[in-house]
Amino acid sequence: MNALPYAVVLAGGDGTRVSELTRAGDGQSTPKQYCRLGGHTPMVRWAIDRARRVVPSQRILVVVNEAHRRFWEAGLQDIPGPNLLVQPANRGTAAAVLLAMLAVESRTTANAPVLLLPYDHYIADECVMADA
Repeated sequence: MNALPYAVVLAGGDGTRVSELTRAGDGQSTPKQYCRLGGHTPMVRWAIDRARRVVPSQRILVVVNEAHRRFWEAGLQDIPGPNLLVQPANRGTAAAVLLAMLAVESRTTANAPVLLLPYDHYIADECVMADA
């Protein structure tokens, strides 16, 4: 039996390497995934939209960081609560992937394929990615 895939958007990082670029005039930094680079859409939305090309919306999980709650609570209202995987603190990519894999495992009895989508990756031809 072929299990339906899941997509996991990894958006829990702190973006410290680019914090100088994301700092507002008041000195506050916006985590990179919530920045609206080159338009009106935060980067995390690019990855969520990319995921929607591949899997149904209810099978998209988004890993976020508790420290960024003020950004994701307002910006990800359309993501069902159980699909927001909140890390208590940023512990790196491996911990975020483990959290997501445990969530997928708890939701299915089959070996569901999982697409990992870091929020900050650029994909020139998303149709090719979706077809793959």
